[in-house]
Amino acid sequence: MTTQTTTVQKPFEAAAGPWTNLSHTYCQQMDAAMKAAEPSMQALACVQAEWAQLAIARTRAWASLPGDISRCKSPADLAMLQFNFWQTCGRAYAQGWQRILHASSACAMQGAHVAEPPRRDVLSVSEPHSETRNRQAA
Repeated sequence: MTTQTTTVQKPFEAAAGPWTNLSHTYCQQMDAAMKAAEPSMQALACVQAEWAQLAIARTRAWASLPGDISRCKSPADLAMLQFNFWQTCGRAYAQGWQRILHASSACAMQGAHVAEPPRRDVLSVSEPHSETRNRQAA
């Protein structure tokens, strides 16, 4: 009498066990969601960069103001410095707002392309063949 041992092969499991498959599925969906949101995130990053650029430019202008005032020799120089400072300020804000609005409109356009109506399953009735149209009753 011989005894046979049968070995049952288990499906392959990663070293981390059955949770690996669940984690992989979850991460794939998050990856797909992040890739779908990538154009909008890039547009928002452009808006943020424009805001930062405007803030840095104005901070530099305000930081250099005391040194410029110290070089003024007369009240006319101070008045001209103030005039130029505020004129540059207005120009910087106008250009900055224009760039920010342009970047914001790009962000809004990205959002408009995302919302597509879902496709519907429509049954179509094919046209009758030309042979059947030409038949006439006898």
